[in-house]
Amino acid sequence: MKKQGIIVLLFLIIVIGGVFFFVKKTQDLKEAEEEKIASIKKGWYIEVIYDAVNVRSQTTQDSDIITKIKNGDIYPVLDFYDLDGPYFWYKIKLADNTEGYVANSKNKASAVLIDHNSPNDLYPPHLSFEDPVYYVRTIDEINYKHLTLWDDKEGYKVTHKVYHEYVDCTYATTTCEPKDQYWIRYTITDVSGKSFAKTQQIVFDVRPPEDKVLDFATEYKK
Repeated sequence: MKKQGIIVLLFLIIVIGGVFFFVKKTQDLKEAEEEKIASIKKGWYIEVIYDAVNVRSQTTQDSDIITKIKNGDIYPVLDFYDLDGPYFWYKIKLADNTEGYVANSKNKASAVLIDHNSPNDLYPPHLSFEDPVYYVRTIDEINYKHLTLWDDKEGYKVTHKVYHEYVDCTYATTTCEPKDQYWIRYTITDVSGKSFAKTQQIVFDVRPPEDKVLDFATEYKK
């Protein structure tokens, strides 16, 4: 019985030691990966936002495909090429230290990559929102938490203007309900002066004073 007990004890020690080694190894790999990502993000890098993006051997669409990279991956940029045609080309370093070239559309709407910390300021800033209407209690409580903001360089700023529109049905030829409605126009401006604007309907719990809003009919397109 004593011999069997010793064998069981040795078996448990081996199992526990193996589990500990596995957990420690996994933790070390995770920490190393986190350090690697943090290091990459200090410099110029691309983030993949589309599945199965081709990495090629040269800066042409008919060159050999080295591999494919996937949504969520990030890679340091080694070089950049603005060639004739619809694409920017990035020279990147893969995880195995292989180097290759990735194309990204010059049209931001068709991009498969996000360019971070670029010294070139390639794209204008962008903002978006999911809901067609923004609800807020008062005009002084407007914030940008519901917006998705993006630019390829830090330092952009966001501003807004609120417009009051009165829907007058006096001369309407179809069914119409007279009403007051408000619109908020956001503008995001980057450090180079490039800007992008987008408008959303806004509904207040407390009607804003007229001196804090602009007339939609006369001021919106200025």
